[in-house]
Amino acid sequence: MNEGIPQDVLNNESNPLDEQEFREGVFLTYVHEQLLDTFEDALCEVPDIDDDEVEEWKDALLVLDDVHLSAFLAVPHEMLQRRLNALVTKGRREGVQKTVIEAADDFYKRGYRVAYHCSPSNSEPDPETDAWTIDGREADHRDKDIGMAYYSFDLKNLYRKKNPKYLYLIRADVSEETSHRQDGNLDWGRAPKLDVLTKVDYQDAMKRVEKRVEDYKKGIEKEKDDGTQ
Repeated sequence: MNEGIPQDVLNNESNPLDEQEFREGVFLTYVHEQLLDTFEDALCEVPDIDDDEVEEWKDALLVLDDVHLSAFLAVPHEMLQRRLNALVTKGRREGVQKTVIEAADDFYKRGYRVAYHCSPSNSEPDPETDAWTIDGREADHRDKDIGMAYYSFDLKNLYRKKNPKYLYLIRADVSEETSHRQDGNLDWGRAPKLDVLTKVDYQDAMKRVEKRVEDYKKGIEKEKDDGTQ
């Protein structure tokens, strides 16, 4: 019943359900699932890796909080395999858990975050370079009319006005020395070019999130009904 529900939400019995906050937690869990699937696929392509080593890496990620897990997983598509090859080599030398924690902390300090770009257009990796980017096409007067692509940091602020078909998970950069720009509340960001991590079907993603929310609400109601009998 509670598959995909953040554990801190499940444990918070004293606080009534804030539906939007809860939905955000479910959405973040869904996003992490997609990125972890991509991570595992790439991990299995590392030279000489075996099943036990793959499981050790997956288990090592479980110690990370949501913020550091997002930073660790915010690796652009074309860089992921090279990055994992290097990390696995280091993990074999220094220990997997130590390598994961240090890498997650490093990526977080560099300002890397997972963010979300909605679009009706289908984008794929370049067949020659494997680079997967989205170019900014909307002139922004705040940036001397440079073409910008926009993204949000949460579900609530997804830009849905253009009937999106795809939800692109992208790497945001909140460091000071970057071409990325954010608003004061870190609700939105923009950049001339976005580096894609992966993409999902927008409608399917929203349906899955809403189903998990509804399943949880039904479970709460059932517990209330059972308690009054």
